Amino acid sequence: MSGDRTDKPARRPLRFSVEVISRLFRDWLYPAGLADDASIDAAIADFVLDGINANRS
Repeated sequence: MSGDRTDKPARRPLRFSVEVISRLFRDWLYPAGLADDASIDAAIADFVLDGINANRS
């Protein structure tokens, strides 16, 4: 892994699963009134991109 925080082959399925779970369970994970759709989408994107950027050297 040489300095990487996660194993590179694990990144793609992990990013995919975050996206899928966030979409499938959106109503459960983000109850009404928590945030608007744009804020939720931005938070998901930030989370995924932060994970990608954390592994860049």
